[in-house]
Amino acid sequence: MALGQKDRAMGALKEVQVAERERYIIAPQDMSIETRTLQLGELALPGYTLFNGYLSESTYFRFSIPESQLEDFAIGANKEISVFYNDKTIEGTVNSIKQLGAYANIATAYPDYEIQESLFEVKILPNDAEQARSLFTKATVLVNTKQ
Repeated sequence: MALGQKDRAMGALKEVQVAERERYIIAPQDMSIETRTLQLGELALPGYTLFNGYLSESTYFRFSIPESQLEDFAIGANKEISVFYNDKTIEGTVNSIKQLGAYANIATAYPDYEIQESLFEVKILPNDAEQARSLFTKATVLVNTKQ
């Protein structure tokens, strides 16, 4: 019984030594951290998510547009995007256009459209990812449709 208790204590000591050597967490990619899920004193089990965030280089703009404005957008077209909170303008390229199946799926809060029109989601990637890197998630932006 004493040997079992000794082995148990040695196992606990090795666990502490391993934890002491692993003081740093290295992120697999550059990201902006939004929240940390582990609080002081909590134990993180293997696979536990420590931080939530987003990849800075993956920033894009998403708009819902009615079919009456669809002619203003074409895949590959350049668009000018105005950011309200910092009065900056960012150039972007239309990456994809897809039809939305239901009103509940719209990306824009209050699109200006007629009720009988179909809605489409337009995804625009910034031409210079560095310009969009410091933007806040879900900030209000406006796309210039006449361009």
